[in-house]
Amino acid sequence: MKIEGKYTIAQVYTTKDAATAIDDYAVAQIQALVDNPIHEGCKVVVMPDVHPGVVGTIGYTQTVNQAIMPNVVGIDIGCGMTLAKVKGRIKKISRS
Repeated sequence: MKIEGKYTIAQVYTTKDAATAIDDYAVAQIQALVDNPIHEGCKVVVMPDVHPGVVGTIGYTQTVNQAIMPNVVGIDIGCGMTLAKVKGRIKKISRS
């Protein structure tokens, strides 16, 4: 789904299943972020583990443009998502 704001659009990866779909409060948190001028021109992607957090939405990621909003940095650390930069082509991904 996409959440369109005044300054950018968030691409949200979630399901349509009511049991696992995005929570209304998480949608409101994301809407507030994409409506904030600090995020103008940023690419926003929200991961499938999206859920509301105390400070900001868990699963929220974005590129940085002109400034950083400190209250959304690091709130998802330790929630189980991993990013790795690899050289060459990936032929097979194995889980350990």
